[in-house]
Order: sequence, then structure tokens, then C-alpha cells
Amino acid sequence: MKRYYIMVNGKPKGPLTIDKLKRYKLEKNTIAFYIGMPEWSTVEYISELNELLHVQPPIFNQHKKRKQLLVAGILFLIFFGLAFLVYIIYSNTVITNRTHESSANLLILFNRWGLALNY
Repeated sequence: MKRYYIMVNGKPKGPLTIDKLKRYKLEKNTIAFYIGMPEWSTVEYISELNELLHVQPPIFNQHKKRKQLLVAGILFLIFFGLAFLVYIIYSNTVITNRTHESSANLLILFNRWGLALNY
């Protein structure tokens, strides 16, 4: 059975069996050694100690997700709101120009027919 040594607060602890190593919160950067290794290494590179790694899942931040959705919604509204404003301004300009053109064309026709309209 292998006996392991680990560094805890800069000091070597050991020799320890696998069962005793389970008491420590080993992280992937914990330095370890066992007889037969050429030098000290981190636990992540010692295959038989990988199962003992104390890995915490990332904290789910519900507020961060809500904030991301809020920002996305605001950006969506700004983008489509601006697009809608551009559409309204453009259509009013086109309608206004067409109305003026139509009115001018009617006045020209009336004048040709001898029906002068003066405002």
C-alpha cells in the first residue's frame, strides 16, 4: 500500500494512507509525493488521488442571469424602437412628398384645362 505525503501550509504531512488523505480537502494544486515518484507533484497529476479532489461547483448566481436578461431586453427594445422610429419618419417623409407631388400635379392639370385654382 502506498503512503503519501502532502504539503499543508508549507509543511509536509505524512506518511498518509488514502483513507487518511480523505480527511484533507485536497485541491488540484495541492502538492503531494509518494515513494517511487521522482519529485513532488500536484495532486491533479497523480491519478489515484484524483478521486479525492475537493471540487466545488461554481455558484449559480440567479441575479446575474436576471441582469443579463434585463440588459438583453433593454437592448432589444432600443434596437427595434429605433428601427420603428426610422420607419415612421421615412414613411411620413415619403407620404408628405407624394402628397405635395400629387397636389402639384393636380394644379398643373387644372391649369392645362383652363381651371386655374388660386389659393
